[in-house]
Amino acid sequence: MPKKVEKNLRGTMEKKKRILFVEYFSFIGGGQIVLLNLIKSLKKYYDIKVLLLNEGQLSKELQKLKIDYHLIQAPQKIKYRYFWQMFPAIFKIYRYIKEMKPDLIYANCFFAIKLLSPAIRLLKIKTIWHKHVIIEKKYNSYLAGQIRKYSKIADVIICVSNAVKKSLVDIGVDKDKLKVIYNGIKMPDINMIKVRKEIRKKYKIGDKFLIGSIGFFRENKGFDIFIKCAGELKKLIKNLKFMLVGKSDMTQNSTEKNLKQLAKDSGLEKDFIFAGYIEKYKILPAFDLFVLPSHAEPFGLVTLEALSLGIPVVAFATGGTKEIIKNGYNGFLVKKLDYKDLSKKIVNILQNRKKLKTIRSNAKKTIIEKFNIKNQILKMVKIIDKYSCKT
Repeated sequence: MPKKVEKNLRGTMEKKKRILFVEYFSFIGGGQIVLLNLIKSLKKYYDIKVLLLNEGQLSKELQKLKIDYHLIQAPQKIKYRYFWQMFPAIFKIYRYIKEMKPDLIYANCFFAIKLLSPAIRLLKIKTIWHKHVIIEKKYNSYLAGQIRKYSKIADVIICVSNAVKKSLVDIGVDKDKLKVIYNGIKMPDINMIKVRKEIRKKYKIGDKFLIGSIGFFRENKGFDIFIKCAGELKKLIKNLKFMLVGKSDMTQNSTEKNLKQLAKDSGLEKDFIFAGYIEKYKILPAFDLFVLPSHAEPFGLVTLEALSLGIPVVAFATGGTKEIIKNGYNGFLVKKLDYKDLSKKIVNILQNRKKLKTIRSNAKKTIIEKFNIKNQILKMVKIIDKYSCKT
């Protein structure tokens, strides 16, 4: 770790400030991975406490890390017209925080800060709110009004990209509260050649050029665009295989079935692999090209993970993606959100494969220089020390 980072963290460790991390969601998505990475990196230097408002996969991951957590079950409906359902949880949260006396509260999502708001107001505790999503609703929508309301409670709102920041400014959140801190990852230590051989053998890919994508099966992830693009590419270029890794979002169970039907209708039964859920670093090395077809990704961790392995990424120039990918340098951007434009870009890539060697090198360089988790932690430490109470 750089000396500058160690110096900052040593100063923090002497104070041993108590930080309470609060999460509503129980599954492991991008925001929860960011939360786990922060807790792992900061637990040596702060007195870390974790409050979960639902129990599930996240609590299991905390157990693996030997991080103690407290569970207060949230109500099913987090709306104040259901106040009597919310009141028991709100009261328990207030009592827990009052007894625990944190120097700082770190809310990892909207529902967390909503349930925390009475305790924050009454106990006057400094609060960080981490925003992982782009708000696509209009200024006068219910959600926009709710976010404006609860943004007033937070002392600082960390945005994972400028795209997220802009979406908050557009719905009326005070821009002076917004701070952009990019997510970072640790460079992986894996045997690329071994993993690549095993996966390609398992799925009978051989020496074919494998184009893949990874994520939860949600409509906004654009996997239908990816499948339609694959159908176009198969008409133009031979020796290609396609793979989609992931599983259905619990709220959109029919999406996987629809995607499989689309692949069948596109004549891709023999060439499109639905691999199910696999840990990303145990599948990514098999890819020759990673496609991110999301409509507006706030700041895709999987993009960083692909780049860290030197896998070229092609994505739409939307959301936070264009803050990661520089077209023709460390990956490729497609301007129009359309499967035909995506396929044209991939055809161009495949016709200029010699360039991919340089792209792979620049991809790794991008992670090391700009999106390394050490950079993220240093910035987070400064924010925590600025807004936490004196001990």
